[in-house]
Amino acid sequence: MVEERMIERDSKLMASMLLVLIVLTAPRFAMAELALDIIDGARKEGEVVFYGAVAVNISKRITDLFEKKYGIAVKHWRGDATEIVNRVVTEARAGRPTFDVTLGNEAVMQALDEKNILAVFDPPAAKGYPRQFRDPDMRMTAWRVLPYGINYNYQNLRAEDAPRTYEDLLLQSGRENSALPIPVFMSPRCSSY
Repeated sequence: MVEERMIERDSKLMASMLLVLIVLTAPRFAMAELALDIIDGARKEGEVVFYGAVAVNISKRITDLFEKKYGIAVKHWRGDATEIVNRVVTEARAGRPTFDVTLGNEAVMQALDEKNILAVFDPPAAKGYPRQFRDPDMRMTAWRVLPYGINYNYQNLRAEDAPRTYEDLLLQSGRENSALPIPVFMSPRCSSY
Protein backbone atom coordinates (compact mmCIF):
# COMPACT_ATOMS: atom_id res chain seq x y z
CA MET A 1 0.00 0.00 0.00
CA VAL A 2 2.72 2.46 1.00
CA GLU A 3 4.88 1.35 -1.91
CA GLU A 4 1.96 1.84 -4.32
CA ARG A 5 1.42 5.37 -3.00
CA MET A 6 5.15 6.09 -3.37
CA ILE A 7 5.10 4.78 -6.94
CA GLU A 8 1.97 6.82 -7.72
CA ARG A 9 3.51 9.92 -6.12
CA ASP A 10 6.78 9.38 -7.99
CA SER A 11 4.88 8.91 -11.24
CA LYS A 12 3.00 12.15 -10.71
CA LEU A 13 6.20 13.96 -9.73
CA MET A 14 8.05 12.58 -12.73
CA ALA A 15 5.25 13.55 -15.06
CA SER A 16 4.96 17.06 -13.72
CA MET A 17 8.71 17.67 -13.67
CA LEU A 18 9.10 16.20 -17.13
CA LEU A 19 6.56 18.75 -18.26
CA VAL A 20 9.02 21.42 -17.25
CA LEU A 21 12.07 19.76 -18.78
CA ILE A 22 11.06 19.09 -22.31
CA VAL A 23 9.60 21.63 -24.64
CA LEU A 24 6.87 19.34 -25.71
CA THR A 25 5.43 19.04 -22.25
CA ALA A 26 6.01 22.27 -20.39
CA PRO A 27 3.33 23.22 -17.87
CA ARG A 28 0.51 25.42 -19.12
CA PHE A 29 2.07 28.63 -17.83
CA ALA A 30 5.34 27.81 -19.60
CA MET A 31 3.74 26.40 -22.74
CA ALA A 32 2.25 29.77 -23.49
CA GLU A 33 5.74 31.26 -23.32
CA LEU A 34 7.53 28.79 -25.59
CA ALA A 35 9.31 30.36 -28.49
CA LEU A 36 7.30 30.08 -31.67
CA ASP A 37 10.39 29.07 -33.63
CA ILE A 38 10.63 25.89 -31.53
CA ILE A 39 7.01 25.01 -32.18
CA ASP A 40 7.24 25.95 -35.87
CA GLY A 41 10.37 23.83 -36.25
CA ALA A 42 8.60 20.84 -34.72
CA ARG A 43 5.63 21.35 -37.04
CA LYS A 44 7.92 21.43 -40.09
CA GLU A 45 9.60 18.20 -39.00
CA GLY A 46 6.19 16.62 -38.47
CA GLU A 47 7.00 15.06 -35.12
CA VAL A 48 9.00 15.49 -31.95
CA VAL A 49 11.21 12.59 -30.88
CA PHE A 50 12.44 12.16 -27.35
CA TYR A 51 14.62 9.51 -25.80
CA GLY A 52 14.39 8.67 -22.14
CA ALA A 53 13.75 6.09 -19.48
CA VAL A 54 10.29 7.46 -18.74
CA ALA A 55 7.71 4.73 -18.22
CA VAL A 56 5.29 4.29 -21.10
CA ASN A 57 2.21 5.00 -18.96
CA ILE A 58 3.72 8.37 -18.02
CA SER A 59 5.01 9.29 -21.47
CA LYS A 60 1.62 8.44 -22.99
CA ARG A 61 -0.15 11.00 -20.82
CA ILE A 62 2.48 13.62 -21.57
CA THR A 63 2.56 13.04 -25.32
CA ASP A 64 -1.24 13.07 -25.50
CA LEU A 65 -1.30 16.52 -23.88
CA PHE A 66 1.33 17.86 -26.24
CA GLU A 67 -0.30 16.40 -29.34
CA LYS A 68 -3.67 17.83 -28.31
CA LYS A 69 -2.24 21.32 -27.73
CA TYR A 70 0.08 21.58 -30.75
CA GLY A 71 -1.17 18.98 -33.22
CA ILE A 72 2.36 17.58 -33.52
CA ALA A 73 2.99 13.85 -33.12
CA VAL A 74 5.39 12.78 -30.38
CA LYS A 75 7.52 9.68 -30.66
CA HIS A 76 9.07 8.32 -27.45
CA TRP A 77 11.91 5.83 -27.52
CA ARG A 78 12.51 4.23 -24.13
CA GLY A 79 15.83 2.82 -22.98
CA ASP A 80 17.96 2.54 -19.88
CA ALA A 81 20.86 4.90 -19.14
CA THR A 82 23.42 2.92 -21.14
CA GLU A 83 21.08 2.48 -24.11
CA ILE A 84 20.25 6.18 -24.16
CA VAL A 85 23.91 7.25 -24.12
CA ASN A 86 24.89 4.66 -26.74
CA ARG A 87 22.06 5.57 -29.09
CA VAL A 88 22.51 9.34 -28.80
CA VAL A 89 26.30 9.16 -29.19
CA THR A 90 26.06 6.77 -32.15
CA GLU A 91 23.55 8.98 -33.95
CA ALA A 92 25.57 12.13 -33.23
CA ARG A 93 28.81 10.55 -34.49
CA ALA A 94 27.04 9.44 -37.66
CA GLY A 95 25.82 13.01 -38.14
CA ARG A 96 22.21 11.84 -38.18
CA PRO A 97 20.61 12.42 -34.79
CA THR A 98 16.93 11.53 -34.87
CA PHE A 99 16.07 12.73 -31.37
CA ASP A 100 14.92 16.22 -30.48
CA VAL A 101 15.00 15.85 -26.72
CA THR A 102 16.76 13.43 -24.41
CA LEU A 103 15.98 12.80 -20.81
CA GLY A 104 18.33 11.11 -18.38
CA ASN A 105 19.77 11.17 -14.93
CA GLU A 106 22.79 13.27 -14.06
CA ALA A 107 25.27 10.64 -15.28
CA VAL A 108 23.54 10.34 -18.66
CA MET A 109 23.33 14.07 -19.21
CA GLN A 110 26.94 14.65 -18.13
CA ALA A 111 28.14 11.92 -20.50
CA LEU A 112 26.30 13.57 -23.38
CA ASP A 113 27.49 17.04 -22.37
CA GLU A 114 31.12 15.87 -22.29
CA LYS A 115 30.70 14.77 -25.91
CA ASN A 116 29.30 18.23 -26.82
CA ILE A 117 26.04 16.71 -27.99
CA LEU A 118 23.67 18.91 -26.01
CA ALA A 119 22.47 22.21 -27.43
CA VAL A 120 21.50 25.29 -25.47
CA PHE A 121 17.90 25.21 -24.30
CA ASP A 122 16.61 27.90 -22.01
CA PRO A 123 12.97 27.07 -21.31
CA PRO A 124 10.94 29.89 -19.79
CA ALA A 125 9.91 27.67 -16.88
CA ALA A 126 13.57 27.20 -15.86
CA LYS A 127 13.80 30.85 -14.87
CA GLY A 128 11.73 29.97 -11.82
CA TYR A 129 14.14 27.22 -10.72
CA PRO A 130 16.55 27.88 -7.88
CA ARG A 131 19.90 28.90 -9.37
CA GLN A 132 21.76 25.89 -7.93
CA PHE A 133 19.59 23.56 -10.06
CA ARG A 134 20.23 25.36 -13.34
CA ASP A 135 23.11 24.57 -15.64
CA PRO A 136 24.98 27.85 -16.24
CA ASP A 137 25.46 26.91 -19.91
CA MET A 138 21.74 26.00 -20.27
CA ARG A 139 22.43 22.67 -21.94
CA MET A 140 20.67 20.76 -19.18
CA THR A 141 17.60 21.64 -17.16
CA ALA A 142 16.90 19.76 -13.97
CA TRP A 143 13.53 18.13 -13.95
CA ARG A 144 13.58 16.69 -10.46
CA VAL A 145 15.46 17.03 -7.21
CA LEU A 146 16.18 13.92 -5.18
CA PRO A 147 16.80 14.85 -1.56
CA TYR A 148 18.84 12.44 0.52
CA GLY A 149 18.55 12.15 4.24
CA ILE A 150 20.16 10.25 7.07
CA ASN A 151 17.86 7.82 8.83
CA TYR A 152 18.72 5.61 11.74
CA ASN A 153 17.23 2.70 13.62
CA TYR A 154 16.42 4.01 17.08
CA GLN A 155 16.55 0.44 18.41
CA ASN A 156 20.23 0.17 17.48
CA LEU A 157 21.36 3.74 17.97
CA ARG A 158 20.49 6.41 20.50
CA ALA A 159 19.25 9.74 19.13
CA GLU A 160 22.21 11.66 20.55
CA ASP A 161 24.62 9.24 18.80
CA ALA A 162 22.88 9.35 15.42
CA PRO A 163 24.80 10.95 12.53
CA ARG A 164 23.56 14.39 11.56
CA THR A 165 25.89 15.14 8.65
CA TYR A 166 27.77 13.12 6.07
CA GLU A 167 30.95 13.93 7.99
CA ASP A 168 29.37 12.29 11.04
CA LEU A 169 28.99 9.12 9.01
CA LEU A 170 32.76 8.97 8.54
CA LEU A 171 33.27 9.13 12.30
CA GLN A 172 30.43 6.77 13.18
CA SER A 173 31.68 3.91 15.35
CA GLY A 174 29.08 1.50 13.98
CA ARG A 175 29.87 2.07 10.32
CA GLU A 176 29.82 -1.66 9.63
CA ASN A 177 26.05 -1.52 10.16
CA SER A 178 25.47 1.36 7.78
CA ALA A 179 24.80 1.67 4.09
CA LEU A 180 24.98 4.61 1.74
CA PRO A 181 23.52 4.34 -1.75
CA ILE A 182 25.32 5.50 -4.86
CA PRO A 183 22.56 7.47 -6.63
CA VAL A 184 24.10 7.05 -10.09
CA PHE A 185 23.59 3.29 -9.95
CA MET A 186 20.44 2.96 -7.87
CA SER A 187 17.75 5.11 -6.35
CA PRO A 188 16.69 3.85 -2.93
CA ARG A 189 14.60 6.14 -0.80
CA CYS A 190 16.77 5.83 2.29
CA SER A 191 19.47 3.81 3.99
CA SER A 192 19.37 2.37 7.48
CA TYR A 193 21.89 2.87 10.22
